[in-house]
Amino acid sequence: MFRNSPFIAAAALILALAATVLIEQHQLQTQRVRIAAAALQATNLVAERDSTRVITHVLDDSLRLVEKEVVQVAQARDALDKKLGRERLARYAMRTTLDAVRGVAFAPATTLADSAGAPRHADFNLRQVPYTITAHVDIPSAPDSARLDVGVALDPIPMSVRVSCSKPNAAGIRTADVNAVSPRWATVRLDGVEQSPDLCASPALVKAAPTHRRFEFQRLVIGVGRVATPRGWSWGAFFGSGTIIWV
Repeated sequence: MFRNSPFIAAAALILALAATVLIEQHQLQTQRVRIAAAALQATNLVAERDSTRVITHVLDDSLRLVEKEVVQVAQARDALDKKLGRERLARYAMRTTLDAVRGVAFAPATTLADSAGAPRHADFNLRQVPYTITAHVDIPSAPDSARLDVGVALDPIPMSVRVSCSKPNAAGIRTADVNAVSPRWATVRLDGVEQSPDLCASPALVKAAPTHRRFEFQRLVIGVGRVATPRGWSWGAFFGSGTIIWV
């Protein structure tokens, strides 16, 4: 008993040291999570106050580029996600407004019969991007009503949307922006835009996230147990580097 007492004392000291190290690591990890969450919240406050911005001097005059900062929050499944049986990672809401058409068209009035009371007809064609307007007008003699047959065709609206991640800021958070490119005659407004923080993978969030690996290298391994000595088995302590296998 007395021969082993120094080993027991040393083992107790090492266990106390190991417990202290583990507690410090846990506190450090908890602090990292809090700091990362606060940094992300700060960027989200800026994103929530952001509005659709027009970016100039990037594309040619025929195109319009708009941008808005994305709120990075964990996504919750809504009714549509449940019906589709999928998990949503992002949601980008936008609306498009087309310029109003304004124009005047002229066409000669014709009659089908050479008489004073014959109805008059006229055909109009008006092209104003993105509209193609055709109209046929019949104007009979009074008291009959005039008749207008009009058709409006709309060009396709080519649009492209992309999401970009910035470089990490001083707090280790990457901001996210969504931008949309459209023809100049189409005005795009970005409304509620949000996505999972995992998409931009900020270093601060990755570093603060708890690990779930089953095989992990440890720089310091401390333990106490029965060890083999030249005199037989005895209690002892050991420390060094190694790996931990989680089961």
